Amino acid sequence: MDYDFISRERESQLGLSLVDGRTEWQNDESSLERVQMLTTRTRRGNKIACMMVRPPIEAHFTILFSHGNAVDIGQMSSFYGGLGQRLGVNVFSYDYSGYGCSTGKPSEKNLYADIQAALDVLQKELDIPASRVILYGQSIASESTFSVIFPFLLPGTVPSVDLASKNPNVAALVLHSPLMSGMRVAFPGTSRSWCCDAFPSIDKVPKVKVPTLVIHGTEDEVIDFSHGVSIHESCPASVEPLWILSSYIILTNPSCRSLVRVTTTSNCILHISIDYNGSLITRQMEERRLP
Repeated sequence: MDYDFISRERESQLGLSLVDGRTEWQNDESSLERVQMLTTRTRRGNKIACMMVRPPIEAHFTILFSHGNAVDIGQMSSFYGGLGQRLGVNVFSYDYSGYGCSTGKPSEKNLYADIQAALDVLQKELDIPASRVILYGQSIASESTFSVIFPFLLPGTVPSVDLASKNPNVAALVLHSPLMSGMRVAFPGTSRSWCCDAFPSIDKVPKVKVPTLVIHGTEDEVIDFSHGVSIHESCPASVEPLWILSSYIILTNPSCRSLVRVTTTSNCILHISIDYNGSLITRQMEERRLP
């Protein structure tokens, strides 16, 4: 666990305390005061930790960020702070059951209950309507053998797809290296969903009705590129996908109101901006040759 809750003087809100030597806040120290910590109960009875990071200006949209499996919200907090400030959006995230300060154990059922509880906090406690929430799912961030620790690998794209398939009122959905299902990752060539299959996003994404952007690296060594292609083709609300000629995608500090991905291709740096204009996600790309 890389963080804890602290009480703030003269405020009823809880703040964030990062564990020394484990992670650090890399933004302006004063911006740490804009981080609000919350807890909530899921429908399965687990207490989950949530984090709301606000930019210095009033934000219209909120990104509901479901992180990858190898981190917790403490480790991601500095990134959230930079992302929210550069985009001019709120970034809200949460730890899955059994992660960070959240109770319970990681499981697929808990995963779906966790993200629903997070959305409930946004709507009921922070008064942010679903129509101003952009779901962002980050996939598996570990190269550990999927079949060995399968029950504990919780890809952030999975709860995001599940929630979007049930809630047509959210603003949009962004899927960062999504997987079709657990069996299809562990056993490439699997062509159908079995009763024992976990994380069957490929069966849920046809029900998604909100603008959906799929981002995937063509040389991804953890979640094969074919997964991103199939998810994109199966989603009726897909916008033009973003295929990166690399095995990884790095989230960086972008210019205001665009999400930027940077990756290297040969001796080029590829800058990709993704804008949300209220009805459609669009993207622009620019290549700059390295000296």
